[in-house]
Amino acid sequence: METRILASVLVAAVALSACSTTTAGSPASEATTSASASGAASSPTSSASIPYTLTAPHPPANEGNNGTSFDPCVAYTAAEIRSWGVDPEKVEDTGRQGLEIRGCSWSADGWQLAQTVINNPISDYLNNPQYPIAHRQTIGGLDAVVYQDRVTGASGCYVALPSQQATVHILAGIYNEKTGRKGLPDPCAKAIEVATFVATKLPK
Repeated sequence: METRILASVLVAAVALSACSTTTAGSPASEATTSASASGAASSPTSSASIPYTLTAPHPPANEGNNGTSFDPCVAYTAAEIRSWGVDPEKVEDTGRQGLEIRGCSWSADGWQLAQTVINNPISDYLNNPQYPIAHRQTIGGLDAVVYQDRVTGASGCYVALPSQQATVHILAGIYNEKTGRKGLPDPCAKAIEVATFVATKLPK
């Protein structure tokens, strides 16, 4: 099922957040306060217009993911999402699951793209046994990390991009090998392609 690979994203992100001793920037409350004063991160709100994707109320950021004002669920047009090869109407709001990440995923036949936000630095994904092949790469002019994890293996590939006091993750993943591999022959190539576009949208 589609939810299997997305579930692995959620588990990996939350596990990393729970065991990490490093946080990006100031505590969440301070980051939110400084945003109004300096124009840095501010929490996305539930009032954002989402005419072509989500049908349920879109939850605001929480203290685990409010380090950037970027909201992947409302950042793109339907045409932009469709250009990646996924259906903008086949969307899941991961922020509704009550975890420390927020974001959205869009699916195609057997594969999906997910974009999530969490308050930790990209350095957390380097030299970590959970992500044995993680490496730095410049993507869209940003210092990014490209990685796979032990859960999804070659069926998924991630790019982590810095944004204000948070990290934005782009996942390209296969949840049905029979159909998904046709549409997504190289998950890392797709993740990097999408991340290159996402980088143009991110507040620094």
